[in-house]
Amino acid sequence: MGFLWFGKNVNSWKDIGSSKELNGEKIKLEVEWDINLAKKEEVQRLYSNYRTEAAKEGVTEGRRDRAAYEMSQQIKRQRRLDEEINLIQINLDLVVTVLGLKNAEERDGQLTNILGGIDPNKIQDVLIGATQSRKEKRNWIEEIAIIIKSASNPISIEAEKDDDYRTSIEDIKKTAQGN
Repeated sequence: MGFLWFGKNVNSWKDIGSSKELNGEKIKLEVEWDINLAKKEEVQRLYSNYRTEAAKEGVTEGRRDRAAYEMSQQIKRQRRLDEEINLIQINLDLVVTVLGLKNAEERDGQLTNILGGIDPNKIQDVLIGATQSRKEKRNWIEEIAIIIKSASNPISIEAEKDDDYRTSIEDIKKTAQGN
């Protein structure tokens, strides 16, 4: 049956694309990564600014509550960005592996026959296995983080909000004590 590979259905090794297309996808993923890292830095800056301002002497309880709410929103935004960055990392690792296989294929014509003969239903498994092997050779011990889709139920979102809010209030108090 094949699998979906960056917007196109792959039923054979040939369907994956050329090295040029893969390099383009790699560059696109690297740019997405950089953009998300810049967004993450902005989130951290905003969080720190809210905390610092709310911790100042003479700030009203209402302003502290508002700052804690904004800080909790930044915590959630950071979680979403972390999930996006993890997904980009997974895709980038896979593209790098496929590029390595394409380069090896150019050096060794026999590899074309082997890769071309892979059962279409097993192509994805082979690529994932190759990516894991490549990572193990680099001594990457930790496995890729599991991406959890944001389809949470409202109760867990509300509970998460409360925890983030309480964490933000505690962070403000710690900062205020340090002043």
